[in-house]
Parts: sequence; structure tokens; C-alpha cells
Amino acid sequence: MFSKAHYPDILMPEDLDLYLADGWFRWGQSIFTTSFLSFNSQFYRAIWLRVVLSDFNDDKTYKKLSRLNNSFRVEVQKASITPEKEELFQLYKKGITFKVSESLEALLFGTDQKRIYDTHEVCIYDNEKLIACGFFDMGKDSAAGINSFYNHEYKKYSPGKYIIYSKMMYCKNLGLQYFYPGYFAPGYSAFNYKLDIGRTALEYLDTASEQWLHINTFDSVTGSVSEMREKLSNLAEHLNAADIDARLLTYRYFDANLVADFNGYNLFDYPMFIYCLEFVPEIINPVIVYDFRDQHYHLIRNMSVGMADKIEDHSTEYSAHLMKPRQVIFSSDNPEMMANMIASAFRRDVKAESTKLKA
Repeated sequence: MFSKAHYPDILMPEDLDLYLADGWFRWGQSIFTTSFLSFNSQFYRAIWLRVVLSDFNDDKTYKKLSRLNNSFRVEVQKASITPEKEELFQLYKKGITFKVSESLEALLFGTDQKRIYDTHEVCIYDNEKLIACGFFDMGKDSAAGINSFYNHEYKKYSPGKYIIYSKMMYCKNLGLQYFYPGYFAPGYSAFNYKLDIGRTALEYLDTASEQWLHINTFDSVTGSVSEMREKLSNLAEHLNAADIDARLLTYRYFDANLVADFNGYNLFDYPMFIYCLEFVPEIINPVIVYDFRDQHYHLIRNMSVGMADKIEDHSTEYSAHLMKPRQVIFSSDNPEMMANMIASAFRRDVKAESTKLKA
């Protein structure tokens, strides 16, 4: 599965370490992982990051930020939500272009009454004025940065970066092994700032190998959404050449596994696929996906978990059914072989239907 969410009642520090090492992240009082994101109706890969704290030292950026912010007071303590922090968070939201939680309360706790995380905060003060704040969760040997926000009037001091560095230095001094700043999304610049923080000690989770590798080895093409689209478009050309009407569609419900009401359903979660059989609203025909993890095409039969109230035959998006995988019918790393198999099956179906009509 590309996306999952868990809702534990208790989360021990060592359990948080294991989740983080597998590319999971806090969401309210739950925890989730995903390989794909959608911003402004565009798909992006989620690439999970971590800093190896033993390899992280006072780099040039941190030294520069320390000098720039040396007139401010930094405090690290157990996290709490106060009217002052909530006001600062709302002020911060007005100066950004990407979407964040409606409040700190919603960000950290959602609608849950339980408290499963050991959350700390870094606060930066200009005399007695709170100008920046950031939260992070403590595990046994690692910590995860949750968010950072600040007064935009102090932007020239780079308070967002300075808070993250402050979190990392605090964790390093405690002897922790890793700090996880979340993910970045290649092609979506809002998260690129994370790539410049502790760069010499920065690693990313390679989903295919399930290994953490140094960020300098990252390939922005392999495993990307653009590669998936290119592979499927290539297959569509082979299918069209075989007189099979193949359509490359995006899938509206690709992240439905992250919805609490669907917890444990293990729904179909590819962001795009090829639909090459007749579109009949009441029927779910098999679809073809490309999986960058094994570099294979897969013909998948799905079942319907729910049907849209109003079904439209969209030219670029599929939203008729919320789907759950039932069976992988055929797999191949060769688009021509996959197209030939589909074409042969299609011709058999046409011949069978013709024979039935003649009878």
C-alpha cells in the first residue's frame, strides 16, 4: 500500500522510533504514511527525510543563523497551547500560500481526547514578545519535527530554519540518533527549505529498496509521478496501436486510506491508471497501473466499496467508485507484452460475444 494510517491508543517512545524509520508522520493523535500528495490538483511524490545527528555539526548555516538571532531568547520545554501561540499561528497562516491546520489545537490533537505523543516546543522571544515557535515529538532514540511558525515581520532572521536547527541541536545534545523533519515533494517548492538544513547529514527513504540513503544520491526522476505517467502513456500508445481505446486517468480517491472511516479497508491507492475497457458506471473493469517499486505494470481487478452519488464519465479523472484491490491478473515489466496480453484477451471477449449473438 502507498498510504496507511494507524490510530494507536498508546505510543511508546521506541514504537515512535520504528514508525519514523519506516517513513511515518504524526497527524493529530494518529500517525500516517503516504507516497503521493496532491496540491492544486497536481500529484507529487512524498520523499521522507531524516538527519543523522551524529553526523550533524555546527554547519555554516547554523552558525550564521545563531549570530543573526543572538539577541533573541530561545526556550525549549514541554509543549503547551496558549492564546499567545495560537495568535502567532493565525498570524503566520496569513503570510503563507500552502494550506495548514485551522488551529494549533486541531494540528496537535484533532478531535481526540487522548494524548499519545511526548511533544516539546522551541520558543523564540524578542524580549518578552513571542516571535517564533515550533513543536517536535520525542521518541527513545529519535525525534520528529511537527511544525514551525513565526511572525513574518522577523522573516529576515530566518526564524523557521533557526527553529528547526534549534530542535536538532537540542536532540543531538540529548544523545538522540535521528531527527525527522517530515517530507519534501520534488517539483513543489514549498518544502525545499528542508533540503538545506543539515545537508551533510541528510538522508531520504528510498521506497523501492526500503533503505535510507544520503540525499546527494537522490534521483528526482526514478519513482516520480512523471515517470509513472510516462510509463503509462507509453503503454497506452501500444494499446491504441492494437486498436484498444486506452485512457490514462487520475484517481480522485487515491488517499482514501488516510480517512479514519476507511481504516483497515486497504483501498486501491494508485494516483493514476489506464482504463482500457468500456466505461459502464455500474461495473468496475480491471485497470492497469505502473508500480515504481518493482518497475512492473499490473492488471488489477478491483471491487467497489462505494459508488458516487453522481457518476460522470470524466475524460481525465475516475471518480465513479471507491475501489479495493481483489486480484492482480497479470504483471509485466514490458509494455508491449502487457499490451499484447490485453489485446488478446479483448479479441477473445469480442469473439465470444459475437458467437453468443449468432447463437
